[in-house]
Amino acid sequence: MKLFRGLLLLGILFVVIDGALPQLQMLLLGGRVIIGLLPLKVFMAISLIGFALYRPRKQQEVLTVVSLAFAGYLLVDILHLWLGLELPAIDLFGGYWVYYSSFLLVFLAGCSALEISEKGIIRFLIFLFFICAAIGIAQYLTGRTLLPTRSSDGSFTVGAVGFLGVNRVFSLFIFPGTFGIFCVFMTGLFLSMPVRGMRFAGWIVLAALASAVCYTTLIRSCYLELIATVFTVAVLRMRPRSLFAPLLPVAGILLGLAVIAKNLLFGAVAGSGVTDSSSFIARLLEWRYYADVAFSGSFVNMMFGEGIVQSERVATGSSVAPVDNIFLSYPLHIGVVGLLLVLAFYVVIWLDLLAKVKRLNRPIDIAVAALWSSALCLGLYSIDIPAVATYLLLTYISYPREPSSVKEAFIEEGIPVSVTG
Repeated sequence: MKLFRGLLLLGILFVVIDGALPQLQMLLLGGRVIIGLLPLKVFMAISLIGFALYRPRKQQEVLTVVSLAFAGYLLVDILHLWLGLELPAIDLFGGYWVYYSSFLLVFLAGCSALEISEKGIIRFLIFLFFICAAIGIAQYLTGRTLLPTRSSDGSFTVGAVGFLGVNRVFSLFIFPGTFGIFCVFMTGLFLSMPVRGMRFAGWIVLAALASAVCYTTLIRSCYLELIATVFTVAVLRMRPRSLFAPLLPVAGILLGLAVIAKNLLFGAVAGSGVTDSSSFIARLLEWRYYADVAFSGSFVNMMFGEGIVQSERVATGSSVAPVDNIFLSYPLHIGVVGLLLVLAFYVVIWLDLLAKVKRLNRPIDIAVAALWSSALCLGLYSIDIPAVATYLLLTYISYPREPSSVKEAFIEEGIPVSVTG
């Protein structure tokens, strides 16, 4: 079982740091990539199903109902997209894979009492952070990619590297944005570590380093996510049981909307690098166009989707539509009903994470909860919610199994219990 848990943790870390496995294969196999993330996630799903049957964890009823309702809707919506809109089956699978595979893994991990060591996970994450940060800093200082951005067989490509004439830092990730999310998470993790004398000063220094590396990605949506995450960590550390704590995702959304309002009221400003907000005008035009596509068509398509996916791995006519907004991307793909189910899944996961923070106050739970809280802020400018969802696995695979009865709780605490109960 230790070997199995170790392999599963390794698989999850390869999914989080999504370019590490392809880069390793290109290094060893002369530029070729044989194993992608698809077979890795399939292995993880099968493993989690098996472990859920072997050692199940009692899941919250609301989370189970919402997850099953969401999965059921996705299966039913296939009929609309396939038969009604006549989209190719391979494109349907590609769209579902890109958007929803992480959600499936999160639900399966929540049903499995894996109980992998939190300290072990944190040690692995810190070790990997130093490697990724070193590569990222080197890319930033040299202005070169240093690592291959495309495999020789074309099965792997690093996306969105160029930005205003410079190379964005991507380290061991497929996109600079996912590297930025990792840096945001590590910032939150460092700030969530226990306060113990001078050691806490070290965590502050590491948090500052992670924030600085996040800057090198030149992904401005990650900057907003960083602000929202740090604020959430502060609240969860000091006042996790306050009435304001459940509303932390709303604070993140307000931060994102404030930036939109600023550009609308005062206009975009031309500049250099990250200070150039003139691209907001182009983004606003894109949002208006796709809002018309999502909400001005037939009632059936508005409710159940057009099947449009923002992904280079899906070959639909509008496959690489630059939507960059989850409140448009999900209606475009699976309709308004699908968006509402995604938001319901988000809310129940957030409340579950908040309950975990209140119960044990573990650093990994605080960091994951803070990142998830800021996901809607990120979602105003990005569709990287599935990438954020992979970090939920770190909490669910390490969370202690709750006793199923008072007798079991006594046994775990070492309290003698008679044979008759």
